[in-house]
Amino acid sequence: MLYQEKMQWNEKPNEQMLSCFVYRNYRPDFVYHWHTYFEILYIIKNMTTITLNGRSHICKQGDIVFIPAMVLHSLSCANNEPLENLILQFNKNLLEQGLSDLIKINTINPGKKLLNNIAYNIERNSQIGEILTELQEICKSHPDGSALKQFDSTDRNTEIAEYLRVKGLTFSLISLLMKENLISCSEGDEKSYDLSEISKLEPVLKRMSEHAEEKFSMEVAAKMAGMSYYNFSRKFNQVVGMSFKEYQNKVCVWRAEELLYQTDKSILEIAEMVNFSTLSYFNKIFKKYNGTSPSEYRKNLFTQKDNY
Repeated sequence: MLYQEKMQWNEKPNEQMLSCFVYRNYRPDFVYHWHTYFEILYIIKNMTTITLNGRSHICKQGDIVFIPAMVLHSLSCANNEPLENLILQFNKNLLEQGLSDLIKINTINPGKKLLNNIAYNIERNSQIGEILTELQEICKSHPDGSALKQFDSTDRNTEIAEYLRVKGLTFSLISLLMKENLISCSEGDEKSYDLSEISKLEPVLKRMSEHAEEKFSMEVAAKMAGMSYYNFSRKFNQVVGMSFKEYQNKVCVWRAEELLYQTDKSILEIAEMVNFSTLSYFNKIFKKYNGTSPSEYRKNLFTQKDNY
């Protein structure tokens, strides 16, 4: 999906259902992207700015973030210092396989403790903290930072044992996150994703994400997806969960949030950059998604950063 291969080519959880990496001394600047797998992000060192569901949050050392599948998010440095993060990614087939197909999992969402907060701080000596520390150590023992790196050793038993160890730690971690109400698995008839339909929308979503300031019509979008106007409108609502126009505004607001944080441009300049016709309309749409004006948002974000 969007940026799945471009940005995370060495992490292929859809092929092996699981990946676990520690990224050290890096300065990410990942624009808004999404993927078809679930992601657990653990901040090992320094501060990371996460934008998820249109909300930005500065995560500090020890914070854990759960990113559901098919949710747009971005990741960047909160300051100029390099980061160290553990990123665990998996798809729901991993859990269903562990349950021997006795239970079908439709999707995984943030639990009660993460519904209103993007991040949750984990005590290092807690059960969750100990598992995360062990996964870190496994990752750090490999030059590329992967816990699932194939060994050069001819000892196949060692390879199998190490893979089972990582997989077992992952199951234990997910189990504890569920018990602590940090994530929640759901069954039943909630919305699931047809990847063939999503792939048709990918060129449109990619263009919107990479060029938030370029507002184009739904007629143009439908043509890019190779669909009729009516079919595109229906599929877009079904897959994305909102209308094309609403999503377009939301992406523009997300881009505006980045500009508010990363530049000292005026609110009017930013409104014009993300192609809003008037400042009053920009303020109205921005407040709709953030509950605050652009100027208040900027003030609160930097206050939050100073507090850390």
